Amino acid sequence: MGVLLSVALFGSVARGDDDVLSDLDVLAIVENNTGKVEPSTVLAHLPPSLRSGDPTISWYGAERFRQMSAAGDLFAWHVFLDGRPLYDPSSLFAALGEPALYERAADDVDAFLEIATQLPAQLAGAAFNAVYEMGVLYVCLRNVAMSASWHLADRPDFTRLAPYRLAAQTLPLCVPEEEYRASMLCRMASQRGLGLPDEITADRVLRYHAAAFDWMVAVRALLDRR
Repeated sequence: MGVLLSVALFGSVARGDDDVLSDLDVLAIVENNTGKVEPSTVLAHLPPSLRSGDPTISWYGAERFRQMSAAGDLFAWHVFLDGRPLYDPSSLFAALGEPALYERAADDVDAFLEIATQLPAQLAGAAFNAVYEMGVLYVCLRNVAMSASWHLADRPDFTRLAPYRLAAQTLPLCVPEEEYRASMLCRMASQRGLGLPDEITADRVLRYHAAAFDWMVAVRALLDRR
């Protein structure tokens, strides 16, 4: 049975900017090689007002999370900057301190650009996957913005609106926010069973892709010039 070492909130609930679409993001760190614990054990350390929620628990062994912090992993920075420790009897978070510098922004952006590059061909072969591919574009656009914000924004941005906040400080993003939100709902629909936006067609996804991809490529070029 797992041995729970630390619990922290992160994401929008921890930041205090959550809304009806927000996940309850929880980090659970367990002792190495002991496995997970019952979710109820993790929930017991949440404030009473959050215990009835349905958390998305990210599980990590202590050594793995230490390695991520030492490598400057962006998720480790997310927890450090936006996290809220709730249970940490061994002071694991305090011992870790500030993660190493995040130096993989260009590589991480390249990885999402590669996914986006392949999307039109995949959609051409399976137009019925328009909703799924629309959701993939949301993931690519948001993650490119989060990674690039480390170098190009005033502060690393892990919010859902990271592309628009980064665009305000760098390059205009020619994707209407309502279209971005539609892609976000497409992603959430596949994960949570939410209702789908209307009329998600292959042509609509391709138009969205053209504007989003151009912006992501331009952001990648800015990283090279920083």
